[in-house]
Amino acid sequence: MSSSHPHQDEDPHRGVDENDEEEEAMLDPNDAAEEIVDDGDAAMDSGSEDGGEDEIMQEIHLQNDSAAHFDKFKDSIFTIAQHPKLQNIVAVGGSEGEDAGGIGYIFDSTPEPSPVLPASYQTGTWSADGKLLATVSEDGSLYVWDVFGEASAAGLTQDNGQTVVGLTALDQRFAVEGGLFSVAIAPQGAFVVVGGAGGAIKVVGLPRLTSGNAASSSKAKGKGGKAAGNASASAGQAGQILADIQAQTDGIETLSFAPPPLTLLAAGSVDGSIALFDSAHRWAVRRHIKEAHEEHSIVKVDFVKNQRTGGWLLTSCGMDGVVRRWDTRGGTAWCLIHLSLEVYELFVG
Repeated sequence: MSSSHPHQDEDPHRGVDENDEEEEAMLDPNDAAEEIVDDGDAAMDSGSEDGGEDEIMQEIHLQNDSAAHFDKFKDSIFTIAQHPKLQNIVAVGGSEGEDAGGIGYIFDSTPEPSPVLPASYQTGTWSADGKLLATVSEDGSLYVWDVFGEASAAGLTQDNGQTVVGLTALDQRFAVEGGLFSVAIAPQGAFVVVGGAGGAIKVVGLPRLTSGNAASSSKAKGKGGKAAGNASASAGQAGQILADIQAQTDGIETLSFAPPPLTLLAAGSVDGSIALFDSAHRWAVRRHIKEAHEEHSIVKVDFVKNQRTGGWLLTSCGMDGVVRRWDTRGGTAWCLIHLSLEVYELFVG
């Protein structure tokens, strides 16, 4: 049985006429469900050509209300550290572009800023007396800068005349695969601690500046010279790796020392934990608060520097948008503050 076809009489080899296609594509006006009548409105555009009164104009005024500003960076800014005593002195580190690397600046918020750090860095911190600035970078380098020239005057700087300590990944004892992300200087200024990938933490000795040596020598007169001997030994340990410790499994994003007389160091990790080390007892782990922010990274830890609290309160914040305050004597949460956003930085008073 052959199938039927509505055009059996047509020659299957005859070409299709273009007029036939056009006629087949036309719709019957009687089949239209709705007719739209042209009311004469002009087509929509971005506005009238003659700028008539029907065009709504909006004027936006931009105003800089900052007391001071710094705009020399050509790309992202990674870190800002304000001088602990001279509030107008600020250290900043960032990028000069994808292919240009990074650079650091120290500027006074009043006069024209000028670059003084010929190196890029991820983050930085000042010593308690404001004389030294320590910086670390993802390339695995640590530099401690003699910002005001006091170390240079005492003959304690390296050959470049700008740094008192300079360590890079070329030194296999100091190298951290994946780079360094955090840095903190001990309150007494005897050493600097850096944290990096894989939970690595390294402790490096710092020199004593002239004023510190003088103070130690004056104390030594009443103690049989013992203090002077310690000061001399501390100066001799500048740049030496004093300890290599690890208690966490992922990058160390933040470090903080407890105020004296406490000797605790807090380390916050990407693995969500906080570790407390005792610098007076060979960096023994006093507490390891696992899942301090559950599975979320910890971006900042900071001890509360308030004599009324005894210095044992520790504040932390994480990518979970929660700020927690810890009693480091027992490693328990003291209070929680929930935020509706991700926290990247924290300042504690």
